[in-house]
Amino acid sequence: MEPIFQNRHFITQSNMTEYYKKVAPLWVNLLFYPAIILVAGGLMYLAFRELYTLVFSIVLSIFIIIIDYERVKDTYSIYYKRYLVNKLENLERVVDFSDCITVYSPSTGAKNIFEYNQVIKIVETKNLYILILPYRLNIYLEKGRFTIGNEMDFKTFIKSKCDNLR
Repeated sequence: MEPIFQNRHFITQSNMTEYYKKVAPLWVNLLFYPAIILVAGGLMYLAFRELYTLVFSIVLSIFIIIIDYERVKDTYSIYYKRYLVNKLENLERVVDFSDCITVYSPSTGAKNIFEYNQVIKIVETKNLYILILPYRLNIYLEKGRFTIGNEMDFKTFIKSKCDNLR
């Protein structure tokens, strides 16, 4: 079946950064381990009523945030560098919308097919539409890169086709 909408874009550092800032905010990466330590420290305090367990968990959490900050702030460039290492720089991605959603790369031949009912959320950024699917799968589209159809009609179309939107 011929696509109703088609989006052709290249994976670049700018769209990867915009994508990851929306789906994996830095504060989530930065606070994950300290949050676990604080919860464990709070439970230890409740169990043993020893203040030092709570104080220790707070101090350890602050220490981890300080130590981990340098790694976390470079997270977005690390994601993009993975593509460079795999020689995927300027990899073209084509997303077709017909009776299903087809994502493929003309240069590598990789192809994935998704049903519209798999899309659970649509996120819009300055330059991207991000279709959120279960199991941390996401499809992003550059707004100005529709080769079939246009951006305004796409917004209406995708919302009408996706039955499981939250």
